[in-house]
Amino acid sequence: MKKNLKNNATAPGKRKQLAPADVPKLVKTGQSLLSNGQTDELIRVCDDALRQVPGHPDFIYLQFLGLIEDKKYSEAVRFLQTWGKHPASRNINTQYIIGYGYYQIKRFRSAKEHLARVLSVKPDMHAARLLMSRALSDARHQRLGLEAIRQGPPTASMSPKNVMTYAIVLKRLEQYSSAKSVLEKLLKSGSMQAECAYELIRLPAETWSPETCNLVEELLRGSKLKDHQKIQLHFSAGRIADHQGRYHDAFRLFAAAKKLSTDEFDFDVFEKAVVACTSETGAPASNLRARNKHCPAVAPVFILGLPRSGKTTLEELLALRPEIAACGEVTPRMFVDADIFIGAQGQLPSNYTDRLTSMKSTQRDMYARQYTEQVCDQFLVPKNTRYIINTMPHNFLNIRTINKIFPSPKFIYIERNIRDLFTFCFMKNFKNEYNYTKSFVTFRRYHDMFHEVVSHWQDALGSNFTRVSYEDMVKSPNTVLDHLHGFLDVDTATGDAAGAKVASVDLTDRYVDHWKNYKDLYSHSDTPSA
Repeated sequence: MKKNLKNNATAPGKRKQLAPADVPKLVKTGQSLLSNGQTDELIRVCDDALRQVPGHPDFIYLQFLGLIEDKKYSEAVRFLQTWGKHPASRNINTQYIIGYGYYQIKRFRSAKEHLARVLSVKPDMHAARLLMSRALSDARHQRLGLEAIRQGPPTASMSPKNVMTYAIVLKRLEQYSSAKSVLEKLLKSGSMQAECAYELIRLPAETWSPETCNLVEELLRGSKLKDHQKIQLHFSAGRIADHQGRYHDAFRLFAAAKKLSTDEFDFDVFEKAVVACTSETGAPASNLRARNKHCPAVAPVFILGLPRSGKTTLEELLALRPEIAACGEVTPRMFVDADIFIGAQGQLPSNYTDRLTSMKSTQRDMYARQYTEQVCDQFLVPKNTRYIINTMPHNFLNIRTINKIFPSPKFIYIERNIRDLFTFCFMKNFKNEYNYTKSFVTFRRYHDMFHEVVSHWQDALGSNFTRVSYEDMVKSPNTVLDHLHGFLDVDTATGDAAGAKVASVDLTDRYVDHWKNYKDLYSHSDTPSA
């Protein structure tokens, strides 16, 4: 690949130029190869095409996607760097594609640079939309985005999609009133109604007017929407009603959304998974930490908890320390042999137990290195990092596998009042991913089985396992962090600077005991214990 990258930056030489009429056909061929998973052939085709039509944005993007699909993240970065400097890439379409590529792999500084070049030439709505995202936003690029949309306001000839993008840019610039006005006009025009309503609902609740509420309610009563659109809008409108304190209306909207969801959770399959993942404790892989060429001393930390328990907030607090990196919800099976991991719904791989018990130490070490190297590579983790955090909700089903692979892995369980847990799960559109949240009866059954697994492994792992509570985290974050820093053996930050960092995280106790606003959820079942 290095040789190919080098060739990409050179002149096309004596090779016959690709005819303009053949370019769309070759792009379709590349798209077909990508959808079929033929990434090696895709990269070869794009590499050859870029020698003939240097800087063509479609081939740059397809080759970039092929490298990402193969999990060759470092090569993908080098590929974008090569074309970012190439003279043939100075046109704004290619600059946009390169900036978008950087944005996808979270290289935000480079993304800003290339997207700003686009905006310096013309007011491109999509480049402005990316620049206004939370990840890229700063004062300079907000001004660039604002200037771009000033030069290109909606006109009668503008497509509904571009009007929508314009409204989203306004929203990200916190010009909520203007965004609301544009979206309401688009909604009344009959174009992109579901998308308009969804973006309207995502505006701050204080910007909503009775007219806005009536527009969305009228749309929900109509028959033009598909079920998945109705579900999404019911959930979004319910959250607005919750924010405004209209809990009866919120409950009605959430209940309507749950009623439209038809999938049921298969507890028979899940129970077999619970038995399998608690059938042995097993010793960790070794006493030595798996060495990683990028971050030599890195080790994984797994935060366990049910959905809406505060895992992401806890991760954000821990990652305030420079030696701890937040990597979010990463499925280990993406980077290791998928046949040794239990699926999110409890799907057991064939020969699961036999494969774990017969795993050799060399294979364990290979899996551990493979996971840490690829996660560090994908998330651009600094070399001095000691811990990478994983918050995937169904990791609790794979503690047995994780403990088999990694040397002394660390687990943090964050628990929360079951009533608040279910209330916030009931308010969330999980798109059938967590369909045990449809009723309190099914949720409590899942919660009890989850607790059985976690308690089993807490007893088995001893000092490598600890618990914290959501309520303590939002009320006394420094106390919880002191405990976890000791658990991870990292220096405890003290002083004003440490306090300022903690204060930068969005912590509030206003959602503690929020379930009391939704007592109708529990009126037909036994009241859950705290």
